[in-house]
Amino acid sequence: MQPRNKPDKTIVKRGGRLEIGESIYEIIDGSVLGDYGNCNVREAGKDELLTFRYESISSKCKRIKIECTVLVCAAATQKTHMLRLLLRGTIDNFKLRYLITDALGLSIPDLLNQLSINNFSLSSALRLAYETFESLEELHKINFIHRDIKPAAFAFGLKSLNTKLFLTHFGLAKKFRGSADAKLLAPRKTVPFMGTVKYASRTVHERGERSRKDDIESWVYMISELVDEKSLSWRKIVNRDEILKEKCIFMSDEGISHLYSKHKKIPDEFRPLIHYVMSLEFSSSPDYLYIKKILREAMEKRNVSQNDPWEWEGLEEANEEAKKRKNNTCDSTQQVPED
Repeated sequence: MQPRNKPDKTIVKRGGRLEIGESIYEIIDGSVLGDYGNCNVREAGKDELLTFRYESISSKCKRIKIECTVLVCAAATQKTHMLRLLLRGTIDNFKLRYLITDALGLSIPDLLNQLSINNFSLSSALRLAYETFESLEELHKINFIHRDIKPAAFAFGLKSLNTKLFLTHFGLAKKFRGSADAKLLAPRKTVPFMGTVKYASRTVHERGERSRKDDIESWVYMISELVDEKSLSWRKIVNRDEILKEKCIFMSDEGISHLYSKHKKIPDEFRPLIHYVMSLEFSSSPDYLYIKKILREAMEKRNVSQNDPWEWEGLEEANEEAKKRKNNTCDSTQQVPED
């Protein structure tokens, strides 16, 4: 007897429609497929593009619930690096939980791909370092840690928000402080490996409990790579134990010396920054002002202003114009009728 293929739990293709309450949303980019994901939608009769995030109701990991909690807390404290939560709920006929936010533009990896480059100019990289750290600080201020900091977790907005950076991907976020007494939650003895291997902190490899220092360690790996794509020696290694060894070297005096001898693009100011992150412990309250001061000094030394235009500004508009020109141009193989 042939085994039957399991049908996908949820499939709504591009151009398909979702009925939510009394409104209809058309899928513009992407699709609804599988247990968890996101796509861009537009409410019928309106021009505004929105992002629709979803997960199967049967999913064991309640990511949408966590994302909603983070966004509600961010809105209550007027955080600026997190999207507005516009709608949330369930779609019974598809057995989905969902949330809808303002739409996102290009993520950091998207920008690298669009520009066909491996790393940004030092000006853009330093400003991205500052903006991403400020975003992370905002998350920590509402008593959550991210647990999956990586370039893909940061994206710019659309239209009027196209120069505004947002922190996203809160599906693995976790509260690190109790609501009632504001005390740090006690660490668990062992924790499953979660997150992206390339940027995961050493604690993640050791199956330890994450804290604010681990988000910042992941951020250090990320910003080093934004400056020089070859700065992470483990970037091509698959074995997690070997990756951990390389990370332990990176986060040491020997590793810092090696980093600066081999990677001349890395700013001198990253040296005290890495040393500071090395000193943090599970219960440490990071000195966000100190880290931002280091980043500002690095920018000032190189005459970089936070108001400088990004090297990719106008990229999305140019792509849209190119699409319009392509659509308005006759196919070269098309025969033109004679008069």
